[in-house]
Amino acid sequence: MTNYKNEFYLDKAVTFLNHGSFGATPKVVMEEYQRLQIELEQQPVDFIARRSEALFAKARESAAHFLHTKAENIVFVQNTTTGLNIVANSLDLKQGDQVLTTNLEYGAAQRMWEILAERKGFKYTCSKISLPITSTEVFVNEFFKNVSDKTKVVFLSHITSATALLFPVKEIIAEAKKRQLITFIDGAHAPGHIPLNLTELDPDFYIGNFHKWVMSPKGSAFLYASQNAKKWLKPFIIGWGGIHNTAQANNLVDENQLPGTRDMSACLAVPKAIEYNLKHLTPKKRTEFKALIAFAKSKFETIFKTKAISEGKSDLQIYAHPLPQNIDGIHLKKHLWEAHKIEIPVMKINDIQYIRISVQIYVEQADIEKLVAVLTEYVGTIG
Repeated sequence: MTNYKNEFYLDKAVTFLNHGSFGATPKVVMEEYQRLQIELEQQPVDFIARRSEALFAKARESAAHFLHTKAENIVFVQNTTTGLNIVANSLDLKQGDQVLTTNLEYGAAQRMWEILAERKGFKYTCSKISLPITSTEVFVNEFFKNVSDKTKVVFLSHITSATALLFPVKEIIAEAKKRQLITFIDGAHAPGHIPLNLTELDPDFYIGNFHKWVMSPKGSAFLYASQNAKKWLKPFIIGWGGIHNTAQANNLVDENQLPGTRDMSACLAVPKAIEYNLKHLTPKKRTEFKALIAFAKSKFETIFKTKAISEGKSDLQIYAHPLPQNIDGIHLKKHLWEAHKIEIPVMKINDIQYIRISVQIYVEQADIEKLVAVLTEYVGTIG
């Protein structure tokens, strides 16, 4: 039986239950990443000026196959936040227009929209989503409750960060298209976590990380734009794009792939990370993840005496549970880390605190049992 803990550089003194924040990269993928970095340093001009375009193209082919789309529809970006900003700043939103989203979005995305709304004069509207989500129909109705003739863009997460919920983005996209609205999805937590077919989903824009659940090195994410949506994009950083291959330029790739000198090794290591995923994250292993999440969920309900915000069994490797009001989440997180070296986030959204657990291939039941024992003791001291 493989001891997957040995395949990562993670500190064995730490109980690491927070893969969802920044991921963790297997040693074999890190070796490929570092090999590429050394190769770059051996002849930087040759690597960047002569070879990088072909190397990027090969890596994008692998990534596109994994995402079920065409390579010309995606470009590597540093992270999801970068990709979100490229798209949001490109959209021609004017005074009185509306961007429609939910009240459960990632904080950095919310801040982005709030600042842009203030600068440009459009309205950023957050539809309130009832928890737990009881059905796709209810979610869709609640989401579009605030739609109007001023709505231009619908924006939402595929999997939420703080609350770890899987949103019915396929249905939202379909309804938005009927209304001729631009569809823009924050997929930070989706690639490598759930099956993702961008051709079937067919959003206008989809941004996702490879360095979370695909486990590639930090600084590897992608921006997807449909064939029709590419025309709306403007380069966030204006560099050499559009000059070298003017006649046949792909606006998405040519304008965004190389915004000045960068170490592209993390992106070029994505195929190795995909290879690791396909080899090790088998259906059997994913069934084990579901069992670990179900175990954690049941224990949290017992310890905290609060109800889950997701109904039934989860197919996700991430789960967030609401804390009772008498628990100081900041103190709890600090206690778990400083006293027990348990790395797990406690986050607050809409005045509710959540403890969020992530399981990846290196997490074992014993890790969760340690967390459960510490939480049980902690809550017992509060009374």
